[in-house]
Amino acid sequence: MPNPTIGHVILEDSYVPEDTTIVSKTNGNPVAEACLQEAEEENRNGRCYMTEDLVREQNCARTRELLKAGYMLGEAGHPVDNSIVRQQTIDPKETAVRYLKFWMEGPKWMAHYTGTNNAYGEAVNKDLESGCHPAFSMR
Repeated sequence: MPNPTIGHVILEDSYVPEDTTIVSKTNGNPVAEACLQEAEEENRNGRCYMTEDLVREQNCARTRELLKAGYMLGEAGHPVDNSIVRQQTIDPKETAVRYLKFWMEGPKWMAHYTGTNNAYGEAVNKDLESGCHPAFSMR
């Protein structure tokens, strides 16, 4: 069993933002579907995640708990602070997206998400509605 005190970076950036599509609405806000990460491929940050690692993170108890509570959140972009603590921490004041669902399609980690209930989330929702394909960071 993995050590629960060790954080994991499970997503670096949206993988193929042009594949982002609006699939529904929740509370009047768009719900987007996108590929977050492709396993076995180097991402834009030079990292490569193994399928089994992504599946483990996607299905772990904490991820399921956060999804169920509606509190699986992500930030827009990456923190400029290079400390490992900041790189592995979501700052609630900086969140932009709320993840609603995760699943795998072959090697692709897919998600449904919407903007959070703050100015950053409102910007994500407006961007989605206007056809933009946001990139974001989730740790």
